[in-house]
Amino acid sequence: MEDKRLLLVPVNFTHYAENGALYALNLAHYLEANIVLLHCYLEPVMAVPGLFEPFTYSTLFDNMKTLEKDIEINLKALKETLEKEKSKHSMDKVSISYDLVHGFPSSSILAYAEQMEADAIVLGFENESDRLKFGNITNAVIEHAKIPVIAVPQHYKASVFKKPEKILYFTQIDELDAEAIERLIRLVSFFKAQIICVHACLGESTEEEEQKMHELKNTLEKHYDSDLLECGILETGDIIEGVVKFVKKRQVDVLAMNTKKRHALLKLFTSNFTEKVLDQTHVPLLVFHVNRS
Repeated sequence: MEDKRLLLVPVNFTHYAENGALYALNLAHYLEANIVLLHCYLEPVMAVPGLFEPFTYSTLFDNMKTLEKDIEINLKALKETLEKEKSKHSMDKVSISYDLVHGFPSSSILAYAEQMEADAIVLGFENESDRLKFGNITNAVIEHAKIPVIAVPQHYKASVFKKPEKILYFTQIDELDAEAIERLIRLVSFFKAQIICVHACLGESTEEEEQKMHELKNTLEKHYDSDLLECGILETGDIIEGVVKFVKKRQVDVLAMNTKKRHALLKLFTSNFTEKVLDQTHVPLLVFHVNRS
């Protein structure tokens, strides 16, 4: 059996999910990977015995078969759309398949990824009320996935995909950052992209912050090409505004974060920092795990 990377692409047949699938296709081309489109669905609510006529169960069964048939039609249509893109851009090495499973979406996606030994999960997500907002499914997948997750904002133009050349990693300059950045470099080594490691602070940085950043940079440069690694401190009067300006000025292609511990990700999302930055930059987010304790 051919040993290739596998990208799992959850879809719900919306324009933002299709955008995420198109991003996954382009990514798979550079990774020489295959992709699987996955749709998760729930069964209709079963009738309580004694409350409905006997034909209800037959009706529910028929409805389920109709639902599955409609899902498969939509999956085939999306696959055909991606196949056309494959042909247009000579992505012949990418194999596209699809599957449908019943169950709660987040848990089903995670179980399927583990079963298929997927290398990453790629999913698109939307803006709600003109403001980007991670949905419950996206949050759950990012929080609990054991593999990297790439979340693609709906306004990222996957149709004009550009190979990632600059990846911005946010750091708090703590004891896990060296390990986290080493893992990030391994994850994106096939792109030969520049890793920009930035610590953002309000106002002027402290001597302690500068010393820690200096030590982190020295540690990393002992093992990695300094031309592909940049470490620095972003001094700004507004963290979100400063980061957004930095992303746009440096033409960053991907934002990268590690969860370190599960509660750290929840704290990060609660602050709305990530959502606001992505909403104003339309840059995909790569989330990976280092320490899941």
